[in-house]
Amino acid sequence: MNLGAKHVLIKEDSELVINQLTHKFKCIKSNLLKYFSYATKLLSRFDEVEFEHVFRDQNKEANDLAQISSSYKLSKQNFEALITIKEKI
Repeated sequence: MNLGAKHVLIKEDSELVINQLTHKFKCIKSNLLKYFSYATKLLSRFDEVEFEHVFRDQNKEANDLAQISSSYKLSKQNFEALITIKEKI
C-alpha cells in the first residue's frame, strides 16, 4: 500500500480463508469478523488481488512467519524487510 503496490498475489494455505476473502463463503465466526473486516478493507486498497492456495507443507516459510507473528509484534522496519517487491511501476 505505502510501498506503491497496485497488484498483490496472496499465497494462502487455508482454502477457507481464500473463499471467505473472495466472498464465496461467509465469515460467520464472531471472533473472526473483525479480522475479516480489516483484511477486506486492506484488500480494497489494491487494484487487483489474486489468491493462490498453497499446501501448508509446501509453504514452510509463510507458515514459519505466521507462527512467529502470532507470538511477536514486528516493527515496521522488520515487517517491510519481509516483503518482497517483484515489480514496482
